[in-house]
Amino acid sequence: MTKDEIYEHLAKVYLGKKKKKKKAPSFRFYALLFINIFVVLGVGVLFFNGLKGAYQKHNRNDIYFSLNQYPLRIKFNLEPPFPQIENFSLSLPEVDLSSYSLMEFNIKSVKEGVPAILKISLENKKREISSYFLKRISKKWQRVVIPLANFPEITDWSNITKIHFVFEAWNSGIKKGTVLIEDIGFNSGR
Repeated sequence: MTKDEIYEHLAKVYLGKKKKKKKAPSFRFYALLFINIFVVLGVGVLFFNGLKGAYQKHNRNDIYFSLNQYPLRIKFNLEPPFPQIENFSLSLPEVDLSSYSLMEFNIKSVKEGVPAILKISLENKKREISSYFLKRISKKWQRVVIPLANFPEITDWSNITKIHFVFEAWNSGIKKGTVLIEDIGFNSGR
């Protein structure tokens, strides 16, 4: 008898230790494994569809950025002591807009009031920024179509990185409110 066998025998006698037999995986194990795989695949599909929705082409000539299926809610407060400029920036994935001619989105003001002017700015990778001033925002949804030619300071449309929505106290009219924006996109003018 070897030393290990003697220790094993003494452990059995005095401690009641038994050798464990390896069991074959049970039905419960396979059921949990199947459920976990199903959940992981389901979450993966939802994540992929969410990414696909963030940057999608509706038609061959259109690009739209769907923002988690909800409109952007931009609250602004320009009353003292708050800053006199409120800026909301939307970072874009690297997108080439050189073959597009229009920017589109839906906008409406919410209960508090209607701002007189909203400044919309585009920025490219070279940090060129050009702005357009949108007037006549209402409390009903309206489709806004802006020709990209109205952003003359942008010389390189191959890599637009940000869209800025800016409220300025001196041209906003009201000092506090909320604006909803959705379906931001670009197209070639059909």
